[in-house]
Amino acid sequence: MDTLDDLDRHLAEAGSIDRAAVVPGVFLAWCANLDLLDRAFANAHAREIVRVRMRDMTPGEFFVKTAGHRLGLEHLGESGRRFAVDHYPDYPAEFANAVGVAREAIYGAKDGWDTYDRVAKPLTAAYYAFARAGHKPHAERKHWWQIWRRNGH
Repeated sequence: MDTLDDLDRHLAEAGSIDRAAVVPGVFLAWCANLDLLDRAFANAHAREIVRVRMRDMTPGEFFVKTAGHRLGLEHLGESGRRFAVDHYPDYPAEFANAVGVAREAIYGAKDGWDTYDRVAKPLTAAYYAFARAGHKPHAERKHWWQIWRRNGH
């Protein structure tokens, strides 16, 4: 199983699990919000996904509760995996830029929805640019109501 990120990679610099979980937590919460998670993983953590979508759980809490200490490719669906393999190496620098700090200062970012909102915007733009470059994003799938309407309801 391929690991994208691990708390151990961040712990020494971050100084605590809570602070180390913010960077991978924002990415995983973003994946949950864009429906980029693996179906089995999403089904196993449906309650936490609802809580993160309702913003009743912070991204870092979501990461620790659902993924434990590591973010693996198996946590992501096909589109999420393709994007993560391509983009995640650049993500920490993108995170730092989005929150307006130097790369070394990312562990000072608050585990909250203000941080998430700042990071989600460029992350989403990168995802759709990735899709426009020839990769199929999840957005090409039809939602249940689109299928229902198409079938004459």
